[in-house]
Amino acid sequence: MRVGFLERALRPAKKRSGTDELNRSREHAECDARHKAMMEYYEQKTNEYYLRNPEDLARDLAREQEKADFLRSRGLKPEPSSIPAQFHRGLKGYQPKAPRT
Repeated sequence: MRVGFLERALRPAKKRSGTDELNRSREHAECDARHKAMMEYYEQKTNEYYLRNPEDLARDLAREQEKADFLRSRGLKPEPSSIPAQFHRGLKGYQPKAPRT
């Protein structure tokens, strides 16, 4: 009886049918595409917000710089910025990307 249990435990698991894998990959592809589209949408909205509110941009940049300085003082690596890179030079350095067609 114990030998049978050990043999079952050591036997490779049954592979799932190909249709399950295909459906799962389709669901993942759709989920990834939706996530990518939403990330582009929120990035665009963030850019528009910072262009309309330069005071908020300056405040957010200062807050992130303060946080990064604190982490550096503790010998830690600062977190990546949540503000788009083109805004780190200020609004004058902002060059909007051409819309993708």
